[in-house]
Amino acid sequence: MIRTIAKSAIGSLVAIVCGIITTKLIAFTLGTTGVGLFSLTRQAYLTMLGLTSLQSINVITQGVSSKRGDEKEKYKATLFTLLSCNSILVSMVMLALLPLFPNYSFLLSMLPIPLFLGTLTVFNNGLLTSAKQVHKVTIGQAFGASVAALLTYPAIHWLPAEYAVLTIIFSMSFTSFAFSLSQVHRSEEFRVKRLLKFEMSRSLAKEFLSYASVTCISGLMSLGTVLLLRTIVMWKEGLQGAGLFDASWTLSSTYLMVLLTALSGIILPSIAENMNTERVCATLDKALLIVTILATPLIVTLIFFKPLVVTILYSSEFLRTLELMRWLLVGDFLKSNCWILGLTMLARADKTSFFLTECILNFLLLAGGYVSVVWLKDMSHLGIVYVVIYLIYLLFCLKYTFRHFGYRLNKPVKWLWGSSAAVILIGSAINWEVFTLETWSIYTWFAFFASGSLLFFKKFGFRLTFTTLKENNFSSHVGK
Repeated sequence: MIRTIAKSAIGSLVAIVCGIITTKLIAFTLGTTGVGLFSLTRQAYLTMLGLTSLQSINVITQGVSSKRGDEKEKYKATLFTLLSCNSILVSMVMLALLPLFPNYSFLLSMLPIPLFLGTLTVFNNGLLTSAKQVHKVTIGQAFGASVAALLTYPAIHWLPAEYAVLTIIFSMSFTSFAFSLSQVHRSEEFRVKRLLKFEMSRSLAKEFLSYASVTCISGLMSLGTVLLLRTIVMWKEGLQGAGLFDASWTLSSTYLMVLLTALSGIILPSIAENMNTERVCATLDKALLIVTILATPLIVTLIFFKPLVVTILYSSEFLRTLELMRWLLVGDFLKSNCWILGLTMLARADKTSFFLTECILNFLLLAGGYVSVVWLKDMSHLGIVYVVIYLIYLLFCLKYTFRHFGYRLNKPVKWLWGSSAAVILIGSAINWEVFTLETWSIYTWFAFFASGSLLFFKKFGFRLTFTTLKENNFSSHVGK
């Protein structure tokens, strides 16, 4: 399992590192204002891409994999036509609404081209995933991010800020599209002549839209919520505040998503293919242990070294963002476990529960952000909201899994959760008011890491930890 997770994560890690380099260069040359402009444009692009592509990569994968022969080719042609037309339609609506955003009309008017390329990239990536070539999807993301990082410095120095931001987004979308197109053509998943006929099957289109509607709306809510939060922060604190918010939010979401995305690609099919109660409970035990084992050291390290990380990735100007980040890191421990337990809703195809929980979570986050920034005039209070929301969501997920699978946390998971939570809370308390990296912080981190590792290996055993992480019967070993 570790080998599979590593293969799935390498491309994403490269893309993330290149994205960090891009942001670092912008922060170094243009400061927090430049980061704020870039983050808002990027978030607008991602939100619109969610609309044009219908957040449908998983739906495309499932649909293409389940079809055979001519029906499969007709399904791909239908999706190509549907997504192409939808991209054009959304772009036309966006251009019609430009007068509502006079300050950003030029930036928004140039987005339809990368949006169209991004939509086709999602289509190509769905085909690659259905052909079991997921690594090529992450490699394409890495290529796009690498080219964008290479062009960032010259673009910033030779072009005005708005043109530089567009250059970064254009280069990333075009490179990712070109790579994905070459790979699907090589894998013979792409029949250009048939796709360009723009065939449309009503029954297949209806089948696709019935699945894509839920994932699209929930995905757009998440993207839209973050975009609105950035807008609220910019409204009250300007582009500088938006840049500080982006630094905290990006760091908090990025480092864990590599792990969680890789794990979900393994765990979700394991649960969905066999809904036997005992098997599901064993899989959840295994998944929760693995995610806690891997996530806790990452979170604790960031807690102790967050001033250094922010300074390296951005600049010392961004150290104010630590007031929000310290809360987000505590909430990330809850979020990682919620992510695993929440996969059971997708595995059961429980669209209602999944959609309602997404609506409630995003509404609470947006409302909490508005109260924090507008009423309390302190962006760091959004971190408290973040922790409370994911604590409530974790309790809901535990109740949901117990109701549908009879799942209860076993003793190893309880022990690991308790000890990990204690380490994270104590480490956070020690470093709560630390905004520069101190020598004693390094020694304290080492003491935490060494004592925690010894305690863990004493409880589970050194051989058990690393041997069974590679095996499919991890839960049975832990049960012993």
